[in-house]
Amino acid sequence: MGQVNKLEVLQCNLDKSKNSQHEFILSFMAGQFQIALVSEPYVGSGNIVKSIPGINIFQFSNGNRVKACIMTKSSCGSVLGLSQFSSANLSAVQLNIGGCKLYIASVYIEPNSDDHNTLQRLDNFLKMTSNCHQLVGGDFNGWHPIWGSDRANSRGNEVVDIVYGNDMFLCNRGHTPTFETVSYGRLRSSYIDLTLASSSIYDRITNWKVDPSICLSSEHRAVMFSVTTHGERRKTNKTTSTFRYNTNNIKWEELRPSFEAKIKEHVPQNVMVEQMQPNELENYIISVTSAIKKTCDELLPRSTGRKYRCPWWTDELECLKNKLYVTIITYKNCADKINHLKMPYWKKNA
Repeated sequence: MGQVNKLEVLQCNLDKSKNSQHEFILSFMAGQFQIALVSEPYVGSGNIVKSIPGINIFQFSNGNRVKACIMTKSSCGSVLGLSQFSSANLSAVQLNIGGCKLYIASVYIEPNSDDHNTLQRLDNFLKMTSNCHQLVGGDFNGWHPIWGSDRANSRGNEVVDIVYGNDMFLCNRGHTPTFETVSYGRLRSSYIDLTLASSSIYDRITNWKVDPSICLSSEHRAVMFSVTTHGERRKTNKTTSTFRYNTNNIKWEELRPSFEAKIKEHVPQNVMVEQMQPNELENYIISVTSAIKKTCDELLPRSTGRKYRCPWWTDELECLKNKLYVTIITYKNCADKINHLKMPYWKKNA
């Protein structure tokens, strides 16, 4: 499969508009872009986007109206459509960048309800491809202060759960809304179009910006950014993984008998949990948890964690954190000394 070392990406919701799509395609073809993440494309009276000369369109109708697709040029290299993860609302592809697999998804979720379970499908896609670079762009119709909204709604909270649960990072930058319209004489704007990247490639996303001039007919503003593999990554001696064990090469069926035997050594058997009092149940849970940890420590290799620093963490922040730590310790020591000096006075006046 062919590979590229840099991608120029264009992303936008086209409002199901023929004019918007025409403007978008003109900008896509005229620019240096290689891949486009599209929400609500124009499909006319049918269910799919009609073919466009010079563009490969990855769309998965499954009998429904396509609401998310990915467009690529030949300069993007070989691109593989992934039907097992895709639907009319989610288009997923795989390509190679800098010798590594990059999984990309274009997403659209309706404002009022996720009737097609697109969030669940996205979560599954991210979990199944977690060992590789991941990039997601689309219209999530969710509000959350993390990406600039005044408040959070239930959809926004669901998106945040998926982002944090899959070690993804928000790439949106600046304060320019991605959606703007006039309703009942009032200007309404929001930040519902998001770009997400896995921690493995987040610091390779550069020049992310909103460009209102690309698609004037749409109420959504186009987004552009670059994905590159050039340059050295910033490293740190600290591990950033929250996983205690490395289970990548574990053969679970072979491990199962040993695991069960070890658990039985530490956990009381034939216990009637339903008859326990609350404090007894709590102690039993603690003993089971402790037994599982001891067994894992004995049988599983420890994870060394990733050696890459959190993408936005700088040497200056590390220095400030260390200074804050020293200040806190100094304050506590001073407070202890003052309390020690005051102790005779308190006893005298007690």
